[in-house]
Amino acid sequence: MWDWGVLDLSAATAKMCCMTTPDLQEGIDEDAFENGIFHSPQLREARRKMLVGERPSACSGCWKMEDAGNQEISPRRTVQSLKDYWSQEINGDLIEESSFPGKVVTLQGMSAVTAQGDLRFTAVRKLQRIQLILSSTCNLKCWYCNENNSSYWEQYKRKQGQLPSDFKERKVNPRLLQKSMSWLARRMEDGLEELNVSGGEPALCKEFYELAEFLKEAKPFAPRLTMDVLSNLGFREREKEKFFSTLMELSEIFPVCLSVSMDAFGRRAEFIRDPLDWSRWDRHFREWLALSRTNDRVQTRVRTTFSALNLHGLKEFYRYLFEASQSAQAGFEVVDNIVVEPSHLSPYAVPASFSECLTEPIRYLQESAGNLTFFSPEQKVLWGERTVSFLEDLAQGLSRGQKPEVDSSLKVFLQRAFAADGSLREVFREFDS
Repeated sequence: MWDWGVLDLSAATAKMCCMTTPDLQEGIDEDAFENGIFHSPQLREARRKMLVGERPSACSGCWKMEDAGNQEISPRRTVQSLKDYWSQEINGDLIEESSFPGKVVTLQGMSAVTAQGDLRFTAVRKLQRIQLILSSTCNLKCWYCNENNSSYWEQYKRKQGQLPSDFKERKVNPRLLQKSMSWLARRMEDGLEELNVSGGEPALCKEFYELAEFLKEAKPFAPRLTMDVLSNLGFREREKEKFFSTLMELSEIFPVCLSVSMDAFGRRAEFIRDPLDWSRWDRHFREWLALSRTNDRVQTRVRTTFSALNLHGLKEFYRYLFEASQSAQAGFEVVDNIVVEPSHLSPYAVPASFSECLTEPIRYLQESAGNLTFFSPEQKVLWGERTVSFLEDLAQGLSRGQKPEVDSSLKVFLQRAFAADGSLREVFREFDS
């Protein structure tokens, strides 16, 4: 079985990971949870290809980054092949049963067998992580997001007459939600280690509170589970009160981690995550850190996404995170991601000279590493080292690319932004030439 699977209830689909393209996913209905999910012909064929060293086209985002030498940046966890990934994560457990009766395949012998016939994933290796996408309901339209993941983007594009002709409105089937919750409770009792909940914005999704009520009532025996909830924290005060209190109630059942999505400071952040109010976000973030300090079953992550728009503001952002941590006397982990689509907002849309702007944040993290920590149940753990490797890989990738100037589509994007708001020229002065 895949170690990680993604259930998107708003689109009624299951797929291998958050990066795979739409052509590699299976539709799910109410019966799918009884018949088995993640077993469509497309997903099984993709697994077979990876196991024999082929590259499914739907996984092109990771291949592109790895081919550029950016192993730290690739969401495939810094590995050369899926077999390496499994050897790290599974340590040789039996993970697959072939279509040949009675023959069980180990990791070491898998290539020879997969070349002979179809393979059916079994429960020998259970899912360890599930990402649950509840709804596209969202209060922001981040520039690297889209109408499939944000209702704000959908409303904006509908008003502008820019919605794609094949766009399908995101609505969650209530019966599908109920079936999925029961299925998730069984997976938790089977040993699920991490449930990642996202939207949209979970704090604004009624489905999130339905899930919370189900879990509080069912109280599944889940000794290994951590629930990770991804939020932009950009909501109003009354929504914050309900959201924070719900997370604290869930922490009585199993550990809860709030993953806060943010990648820049102040005005730069407000532009990237339109229409964010930075002062309100800062207030909510500091309040959550204060709460987490009093509850050892609550953790915090800051999920930072590298894009063409935040490279020059990273040192300022890291300074802010350090000050917030010191002020609240509470730590958190920093997790790094990267924009792949739209390509004009990828960090690789900028010229090679931008690699120099990463020198300062790298040096800052290296010099401050002894003080930059996050809380885990066992100990304080440094977060600077991983991020430094990430940034160094990115800087090397930019230098190798030898791109002489800003991507043409990024130029058009910025020209439009500057025309609409002239004050942005000062915020993004690295592009104003």
